[in-house]
Amino acid sequence: MSNSVYQDYVNYRDGANGYPKNPAKAMKFLKKAADAGHPQACADMAATLIDKKPQKALEYFEKGNAKDLAVENYLKTLYVLAKKCKKNTAKASVYFDKAKDMKLSGNAQWYFAKLTLFAGKGDSEYRLALMPAIMQEAPIVPDEDFASVGRERGVVFGSAEFAEWKKSPDAKYFEGFYSAMDNMAAVRAALANLDEKVAKESLGGAGVRALKKWLNAAESKGYCDEAVLEYQPILRFYLELNSIELRYKHDNPNYTTITTGSGTKPYPDKLCWHGYYASYVTDTKANDNILKFHDRPLSKEPATTKESNKIRYRWNPKRYTDLISKGFSSIEGGVKSRAQSDYKSDLARKYNWNTAHITTTVNSANITNKRAHIMYVPFWFFTQTVGKHTFTLRVNATTGDVNYFVDNPFGQFGLSDTVTSPNAQKYTLTAMKAKAKSDKAYKKANSLPAKAIGAVKDFFGGIIEWIKDLF
Repeated sequence: MSNSVYQDYVNYRDGANGYPKNPAKAMKFLKKAADAGHPQACADMAATLIDKKPQKALEYFEKGNAKDLAVENYLKTLYVLAKKCKKNTAKASVYFDKAKDMKLSGNAQWYFAKLTLFAGKGDSEYRLALMPAIMQEAPIVPDEDFASVGRERGVVFGSAEFAEWKKSPDAKYFEGFYSAMDNMAAVRAALANLDEKVAKESLGGAGVRALKKWLNAAESKGYCDEAVLEYQPILRFYLELNSIELRYKHDNPNYTTITTGSGTKPYPDKLCWHGYYASYVTDTKANDNILKFHDRPLSKEPATTKESNKIRYRWNPKRYTDLISKGFSSIEGGVKSRAQSDYKSDLARKYNWNTAHITTTVNSANITNKRAHIMYVPFWFFTQTVGKHTFTLRVNATTGDVNYFVDNPFGQFGLSDTVTSPNAQKYTLTAMKAKAKSDKAYKKANSLPAKAIGAVKDFFGGIIEWIKDLF
């Protein structure tokens, strides 16, 4: 009986199977099924009560033995109840005991860590419970919790911890490493490839001197503890075109007839296209200044790092999905454009036509292989703070190429990061100072005294114009 009642709830909730969508009626059936002990109904009913009636939510979870059907909601319920216990650790321990033997991950692991704290289990046990939620980058974990255990969101420490992180489900988005130089090789590359003239334009003399001093000290010491190895993501597209069907029209104003027709342009050797797109911050097409590694062999192994080194990664699966769609649209457009151009040339040769008088359209394309995957390019970051500014030197850990940034310690990946790009002006110290001056000018022009003076001028100017109109 409870199964049919629960199905009625689903039908009214979703407007399915010929039922009208009726949320109020759906809730009546949900409560009826939950009161009868239907497990999923109990889990669903509990979810609606967690914030306002957590005790009732717990009763439904236990009534339907439904905690394993909604682990995160169950832990959240225990967390809300334990939090209300204030400093009554004995009472909070009851809720801790209910959760301690469950298999947890993500947000549920963070709720469990908080239960550990409320139950008075001690700081070391709390930190131990908190680490899985932090390592899994659970969305609910606030930045202050990362900081409380000396962590940063998107950062692991050392190659051993990085290797452990790669075993997590999240790491399926993290593949295609290219061989990266180790810490000292990066320091040497930074010094060897440092173009002081270019760097000075971007960082200013003080910034260049600070970075050189720091890098020389690291070379003497044999290691740079503060350097950060970051894997920055790009999307790599691959597409093969076997043949393409097209229509054509030849319309020469000197001819009395217009010729139309269709045909197939075969590509027996398959026309292969590659595309590389930056996928952090910008979705612009990546250029050769950054992508000098694409002929190098793939390696699944990260650079050698000490446990004191940070390894930073940042990824957003939803953003990648959106970019993959855009990327394929772009690359398919390029493939079809190439095929149309080839077909025009074929027609021009065959009939002695001028290509300027030929128009072609694509009917269909036989694309035999189309794939995309995320590739991570390793970079070493060396950042120093001088006065109010941070000065960052980024080394491509595959090629040794160097880029410079002011107040951009993460070095946003894309065309605008490259100092040879016009857009890079926003990262130079000169541009920063110019912006500061313009900001001061804006504030001065929009200050209260300036506005008052302007209003008086406008008032008297209006009177003068009115007097002029009279005469």
